[in-house]
This record gives sequence, C-alpha cells and structure tokens, in this order.
Amino acid sequence: MHIVDEQGSLYTQVMPPHDSTSLINHFYLFFSSITKRRNILLNMDGLRVEEISIEFYLLTKNKNRTFSVKMIEVTPKLSFKNFFNIQVLGNLDDKNQTTLMIYCQDHEFSSIEFGNELFIEVAKHVLSKRKSG
Repeated sequence: MHIVDEQGSLYTQVMPPHDSTSLINHFYLFFSSITKRRNILLNMDGLRVEEISIEFYLLTKNKNRTFSVKMIEVTPKLSFKNFFNIQVLGNLDDKNQTTLMIYCQDHEFSSIEFGNELFIEVAKHVLSKRKSG
C-alpha cells in the first residue's frame, strides 16, 4: 500500500491480504477526520480553508510489466456491528508534556489517569469487546 499526500510525500506499508473495500473505508474515515479537524483549526485562526479532496487509485502491474492506474470511487459504508471506533487526541500541557486522550466507543482513557499503563488499559478494553476475546 502506498499513500501520497498533496505535497508528494510517500508512505509505504506492506500489508497482509485484506478486504480492500474495508481498508479503503477506514483510510477514508481517517483522512476525512484529519481534513475536518484541519478546517476547524484554520477557521478558528481566521485563515482561509481550502477544500482538500481525498482520492484513491488502484495501481496494477500487467503481464507485460507495465502499470495501469484506475481511480477507485469511495462510498464509505460501514458495518457498524463490526466497527469499533477509536480516536486518539494529543495535547501539549503547560510544561510541554504530551497528554493523550483515547476514546473507545463510549469509554474514555487518559494518560493523566493511567500513565504508562494507558495502552495496556486500552488494549484490555478493546479485547474485552471482541467476541473471541
């Protein structure tokens, strides 16, 4: 998988075979969330908001070793029974220390409350919600 941003920065990750539709939907939700937060912050600072489009393409190598590119239409559809919403928010406090808030569905976890055990507590919570444990 390759992700290129509007500045030409490239992110590459090798992933095991996966349902591409659900993977694209998750990336779409992630990038949409970033775009919305960016626009809110720009508005608060009185700066002009430029619309950023999120596009997905399928790059395939043909038998003759040439590549073809096909745009993928994204229509975000989530099966909410299989979807577990997690949001991580970071903030710098007055002492320039990072504090994290992690929201898992309706449960809130804070680095102030859990300290170095934050990710362990979040993992326990997520695992407790899985049918398989």
